[in-house]
Amino acid sequence: MSRISRMATDIKYSLVQFLRSRQSVFFSLVFPAVFLVILGYLLGSDTAEGGVNYMGYLLSGILGMCIMFSALNETMGTISRYRANGVFNMLSVTPMSTIEWNLARIISGTFIVLLSVAVALIAAWLAFGILPAINVFSVLLVIAGAFMFIGMGMIIAYVFDDVRSPNMVSLMITLPLMMVSGSLFPIEQLPFLVQFFSILSPLTPLNDGLRSAMFSGDYGSAAVSLLISIGLGFVLFTIGVAILMGKDGQDV
Repeated sequence: MSRISRMATDIKYSLVQFLRSRQSVFFSLVFPAVFLVILGYLLGSDTAEGGVNYMGYLLSGILGMCIMFSALNETMGTISRYRANGVFNMLSVTPMSTIEWNLARIISGTFIVLLSVAVALIAAWLAFGILPAINVFSVLLVIAGAFMFIGMGMIIAYVFDDVRSPNMVSLMITLPLMMVSGSLFPIEQLPFLVQFFSILSPLTPLNDGLRSAMFSGDYGSAAVSLLISIGLGFVLFTIGVAILMGKDGQDV
């Protein structure tokens, strides 16, 4: 079996397992869209920073949440299921290398992220008639965000060996990030101490970049946010691969 065939088989298996998980489908596809519609109807007429309609501000934040939830759930869920089902042990005696395994995680995770973003965009269009600008920067930011949070998901799943713990740890991480990263409300409205933590959040530059690319048209700011997201993605992904190689050796 060729390298492409091995990766394609692994990607297909992980996607099927993801779609069979009601919890993963709910948090990645259903929850962000429902959350968007509810907050949009309640607060959509308000204004956010710079006089921008809150609905536009909220949509870009929800898209950032979609990317974070989907990438983490798909990556951590796949690794947890592989570990629980003994697939890791079987992979260790196959020709599949660490590079192939991690490339498969990137591809499958990015596919789920794109699906989640598409569902949220369709919900925004059907409920509010809003369709943000889809351009090179917005697409690259979605992909970079997926790469970044796939790396984070790998770290969490590899560090916490307990099958149940990755989901709990994921919630402990994603919920605070959602609140401090400007997903729902402008960071300037948050307490000063919370604003400090927003600087450390990887979700903050992603949200800022999506707003700049999709709504304000500030492509210079979008480019800066894109570079930050790519850099954080490489750091997180490299750490995840290093942990995997340290635990399981050169091959998965």
